[in-house]
Amino acid sequence: MGIFEQLWEATPEEALKIALGRFAKNRRFFESSPLKRFFAQPNKRLSIYVGGDGINIKEGDRLLHDSLLVHAQKLSCDPLNRYHAVRIANLEAADNPNSPYTAEGINAIIEIARNDRDFTEDSVHFDMTSPLPVVVFYGVRNGLCIEMLQDRLKNGAILYESDPEWFVISCYFLDYERLLAKSMLIVSGRVDEKAITRFLAANMIVNSFLRLELTLADDPLTRDAKLAIGAAHSQLLRGWGTAEDEMIGVRNTLKNRDLPFLYNSKRQNFPIAVAGSGPSLNGLLDFLREESSRLIIFSCGTALKPLLSAGIRPDFQIEIERTAFLAAVLKEAPLGGIPLIAAAVVSPETIRSAESAFVFARDSSAAAALTSGCEIARFSSPVVGNAALALALKFSSRIYLCGLDAGFRRNAKRHAENSFYDDRGDSAGYAMPTRGNFSADIWTTPLLAQSRSVMEMALAAYDGEVFNLSDGAFIKGTKPLKDIRRVMTSGADKESVIDGIKAAFRRGDFVAKNALRLREQADEMVGRLKNRASATRAELFEAVSSAVSESRLSAEELILRGSFWHLLHALLKSLMAVGRSDISDLYERMILEMERTLRAIAASFDQ
Repeated sequence: MGIFEQLWEATPEEALKIALGRFAKNRRFFESSPLKRFFAQPNKRLSIYVGGDGINIKEGDRLLHDSLLVHAQKLSCDPLNRYHAVRIANLEAADNPNSPYTAEGINAIIEIARNDRDFTEDSVHFDMTSPLPVVVFYGVRNGLCIEMLQDRLKNGAILYESDPEWFVISCYFLDYERLLAKSMLIVSGRVDEKAITRFLAANMIVNSFLRLELTLADDPLTRDAKLAIGAAHSQLLRGWGTAEDEMIGVRNTLKNRDLPFLYNSKRQNFPIAVAGSGPSLNGLLDFLREESSRLIIFSCGTALKPLLSAGIRPDFQIEIERTAFLAAVLKEAPLGGIPLIAAAVVSPETIRSAESAFVFARDSSAAAALTSGCEIARFSSPVVGNAALALALKFSSRIYLCGLDAGFRRNAKRHAENSFYDDRGDSAGYAMPTRGNFSADIWTTPLLAQSRSVMEMALAAYDGEVFNLSDGAFIKGTKPLKDIRRVMTSGADKESVIDGIKAAFRRGDFVAKNALRLREQADEMVGRLKNRASATRAELFEAVSSAVSESRLSAEELILRGSFWHLLHALLKSLMAVGRSDISDLYERMILEMERTLRAIAASFDQ
């Protein structure tokens, strides 16, 4: 019998004893947690009340509910219809000429569901007792309604409570030890967006299309928490890649194997300016021009043209994209004699556009995982600004960020003037507000939010002073610097520092691991799904979650992993749009389609 049923049948005296027992259990559970400080003093405003009508909550002298139990019962009843549902991914056919096999497999899976008589477009079906998608509670309040949903929160929940007194009250009713085995709790203060992202990403496919929200509090801290959690959730759909994409990088890396690779980076006592093509670069060009003799300037991707147009010649151009037209962009800028530092996955055509080129192994790519003997540039994804900052942190302990905005003013341009995007309408698309470095009206996108998160991880991993001169998003670990004074150097000769950076790259010792056991890997990945029955939605969630976890364990499967996740995502979304309870026949047919697709991908790499 759960605590709700116990309280419902109890006398007031028995109800108080039950609540005090639960409180004592929670207090012991939080004894080694920072949250134990909230138990140090009794609540001043909120308290437990027991009277003729049973157990209740008082604020001062006022009872907050006619009946605490009835109130909790209403909040826990039918959450799929009562709570706010936020979808970040709809069931859409894929159309990607760069990933034809993956797109074809996704569409075949969706078609299997659409041909079923119980399929309903743009719907999500749950059984009344099936596990819920991830639920976010903005305000735990008394916690009893959350306790009543415990059995359905198998995919986890996020609890944010801005008021510590309500957290203490919830400890009388909510079994936190059981809940937090799969969920997370934040009490007061700002939400750590990276922690939310890690929590959601641990069950990424299940969490990547829908969340439920119950809002029980409305205050500035809770509103900030909503923005952070929404931004973290939207990032789940980014960075999966596809097998076709990964193989381009592998093939390019093998073609570039005779170039100088990064082997032995060393920090030198000379500042580096990382110049991105964010809109605030426009206001920093004078600074870069005047201080160019006292700075090493790393140009990130499309920042090259604005810099050259302003008479600033960067010391290195940084590139990470495999895009075929990148060579033409560099030629148009023009790159000229500026040395190129490129990820090894960049096409040989792009690298040949430079008079001198150096390459590095970019993390989060199959190519990096399948090489050994050279230094991996961690935190160099998802965009070129991340790679430039990651490299700068390897070569200097003092860095200036210029136009690395990770944000923009709403409905304004997102890139600097004279950049590759200058004549394009780049102000459209999904955006969300974020904390600004200098200004309040700063917005970001899921891609830029992910980029900022990775920058913050890089800054936490390296010591040093990093000054953010950009009028964009606030980046934790940097010092906002508006009043730009003369850059101080150690007196080192700039040219010798440039030579030292180049010396960190050398030819030789590159080893390519044998990783093209793709046919066997495809069968192994699908075999794990075949071994799990999936007749119900609970079994479906478990099968998908386990398949994702297991696919993370093997570096060899990295080439196929992105396509595997995309196919799993399509399978989950498609089956959730089918109304009947037993979905085993559709699941089996979709698994066979995944198997056919992955085998076709593996066979294509033999050609």
